[in-house]
Amino acid sequence: MKVEPVGEFELKGIRLGGIQCGSRGFAMHQRFAPSRDGAIVPIRREPSQTRSESKRRSTAKAGGFATNGYGDHSPGHHDLTSALLMEIVMTMLFLFVIMGSTHGKAPAGCAPLAIGLCLTLIHLVSIPVTNTSVNPARSTGPALIVGGAAITQLWLFWVAPLIGGILGGVIYRWLSDEPHGQVVGTST
Repeated sequence: MKVEPVGEFELKGIRLGGIQCGSRGFAMHQRFAPSRDGAIVPIRREPSQTRSESKRRSTAKAGGFATNGYGDHSPGHHDLTSALLMEIVMTMLFLFVIMGSTHGKAPAGCAPLAIGLCLTLIHLVSIPVTNTSVNPARSTGPALIVGGAAITQLWLFWVAPLIGGILGGVIYRWLSDEPHGQVVGTST
């Protein structure tokens, strides 16, 4: 069976290779290969055997390590208002799905599937607008590595998910059939 590359990645000029699927399982493209006994071993390649520079570029490198942004730093060059609304609404919807699928009356065992499919849909819808955050930690990591405009626009990807989370929690509680009284703990 021929082993075809699925993709390759580059980070700050360091080629990481790509994952391949073959009859022996997974192997790192041009970095590791399955041996006769099935173990994955590193392989050495000369520079002349590697792909050309144009083929080695990945979307992560070209897009600033998939940092979030608006304006010129948005994949679709969307403005601040579009980015703010997209992040707030997507975070709110994600929180709705999380709270609804983990509710006591929801079918047991369906929460991971519902949450995973919702997150997939959120990414499909909002990657063209902001590269999708809905999670401040997901935005902060790449921004700290890339720096520059990613750091100056990072505030939006902290503020919008917080607003979306608050709105999602308040609206879910308002729409749910749970008691609306104040939750008070018991003293010990």
